[in-house]
Amino acid sequence: MGRSFFKFIFYFFIFPFLSCKKDPPVVLPTIIKGIVVDDETRGPIGAASIAINARVPYVNGQETTVTRYIKSDSAGRFSYTVDFDAKSASIFSISAKYYASKLVGYQEFPVRMEATNDFTIPLVKLDAVLQIYLRNQHDIDKNVHVVVSNPTLLREARYVGGEYIFSPLYLQIGEEDTLTIPVRSREFTTIYWGNDTFYPFTTAPFHDSLFLNEGEVLNYFIDF
Repeated sequence: MGRSFFKFIFYFFIFPFLSCKKDPPVVLPTIIKGIVVDDETRGPIGAASIAINARVPYVNGQETTVTRYIKSDSAGRFSYTVDFDAKSASIFSISAKYYASKLVGYQEFPVRMEATNDFTIPLVKLDAVLQIYLRNQHDIDKNVHVVVSNPTLLREARYVGGEYIFSPLYLQIGEEDTLTIPVRSREFTTIYWGNDTFYPFTTAPFHDSLFLNEGEVLNYFIDF
């Protein structure tokens, strides 16, 4: 058998298999971008913090969640490229000064992998201020527990973390403290308080419902 015979064998039987070898699939980038706006005016919100979760390979074939934080620019715009090895990604939360923090889920802003995802994310402005003045006047107890519940804060946060919880605050006889809390106007904000821990909050020994107007600073006094 001559060299020409081996060339024939190579090109007829082997070369077709080599030439049919497929290139590895091209992985396209997953981009999450968009704009953060005021819920009412639709104006841009700069310096908003956007938390993005990604499921990435870990050890022993398992996966872990990695959270990245990015900021919107002065025009409210943001952009982030997810790690190429991520199996899935989602926007977890968005927050900005003077606005109610928003906790979101996969359904509200679904992220498609290997695609450019462009979102408009509205935040609700907290346009009133509740100032709570605390004073240990009677020295019956040195602890006071306070919870402030605002409907907008709860709705945007989607869980109990949307309530302001101060537990406990320790004040000696004659001492005072002030809590400054931004809230949404035109709805009832509820204050719960007592000298002992209470849960659920509706079991608090004392509570009060307050209606704040837009731009109002309401002073509320708790003497104990």
